[in-house]
Amino acid sequence: RLPVVHSCNYIRQAAAGLKHAASRNMVHRDIKPQNIMLTAGGVIKILDFGLARLTERGDADEGLTSTGVLMGTADFIAPEQARDARNADLKSDIYSLGCTLYFLLVGQPPFPGGTYVEKVIAHCSEPFPDIRRIRDDVPDEVCTIISRMTAREPGERYQTARELIEALTPFSQRTDKSIKTGTAGPPPNGGNAVGVEHDETKIEQRSPIPNVISKETPSASGSKASIPIIGAALAGFLLLCGVVWIFAGDFFPGSEPVQPQAGGSDVYVPESDAPHVLIVLSADKFWYSDFGPLQQTLQENNFRWTVTSNRSGQASYDRTDSIPGKQDVSIEQSIVDLSNGDGLSEFDAIVFMGNSIEEFIADDDVGVAVADVLNKLDDGNAWITGIGRGVNIPAYHGFYDGDEIADSQWIIPAARQASEFIGINERVVVDEDARVLTAREWHDATDFARQLVTQLRSSHLNR
Repeated sequence: RLPVVHSCNYIRQAAAGLKHAASRNMVHRDIKPQNIMLTAGGVIKILDFGLARLTERGDADEGLTSTGVLMGTADFIAPEQARDARNADLKSDIYSLGCTLYFLLVGQPPFPGGTYVEKVIAHCSEPFPDIRRIRDDVPDEVCTIISRMTAREPGERYQTARELIEALTPFSQRTDKSIKTGTAGPPPNGGNAVGVEHDETKIEQRSPIPNVISKETPSASGSKASIPIIGAALAGFLLLCGVVWIFAGDFFPGSEPVQPQAGGSDVYVPESDAPHVLIVLSADKFWYSDFGPLQQTLQENNFRWTVTSNRSGQASYDRTDSIPGKQDVSIEQSIVDLSNGDGLSEFDAIVFMGNSIEEFIADDDVGVAVADVLNKLDDGNAWITGIGRGVNIPAYHGFYDGDEIADSQWIIPAARQASEFIGINERVVVDEDARVLTAREWHDATDFARQLVTQLRSSHLNR
């Protein structure tokens, strides 16, 4: 059994994955605990799209799905999918995700006994079990969410993944109680996330959410029925080839940045006490190849971030940038506004980016504001970081004096004169004593972002 906050957080993240799959016109059709992986960074990934169907390509599963062929896992299959796999849609995946949430909370599927056929019949005809009969600490609201997810009629379930995400969000946030009792940390046996019971009050180490899915999770009987082995393997392989291409941007970090959500998004919901990063980019011309991978990595790790610039309004990306998914970013507060406010103490790091940097090293209000923000953050032991040409900004203001940074062709003479830094011929350089992190150029943005997450998580947990 898992704590409620963990279970809801994992399922909320999985729902975000289904939302993305739906945007690509895909239905998974085999959502279950064994197909949900938890990374070391606390990010949920959906695996095994071998039974997936492309909803706008009617021939995508031709030969793989036909009348009378049962596809799915009996413990988690939706009633309409059990009747005919071709009827499965996003609402079917939501039903299976509801069964998975039930499993995470009680340690067993909703209909644990019987044969494959008996389990399928139970999903189609028997009332979904009330989780409170097994576990009485689950909030009534969460029980209601499970009931709606697993309604027998698809029309009575959540109709979109976004609705489900919004419903789960209030129960996915870490509370003071959960931190003190250790529910935000791994089980004492090393961190199995599914299929393992643990006493929350015995966990003393505060750390990110458990880092692996248990390999001991009982496998559901009869995972996939009545598919000729050779034909299924070939069809699954061909389908998976398409799936890998479609989902490369989600499964492999940094391959395609998510869309910018400077003010938050309908999917991304950070922990309320998560590290907070201030990102500084030029409103006139910023390099999205720096910004996109950083934003994606912060989002994957449930970090908070705020984007600021030399002025409020719209920040424009460099039109010569060839990275996919780029777009302008909305800026709510300029760096001058932040300098004049009193909220800088909440930031754990500041990240400066290219392309245009002249605005931030000029002798005007913006330049003065940058120096003031750097002073305040440095006094608060925040990390002072930069990528590519962005490294020039803190260096120009004297904040890398004596520190080790990634040397590159992008560092201008004025910055070299202002800070007598130690240039290191490496792509990403961490100076832990100085709390300085730098990267040579945009090619290193993903490695930079991962290193930033690692350093902030470590320092955040040691507070």
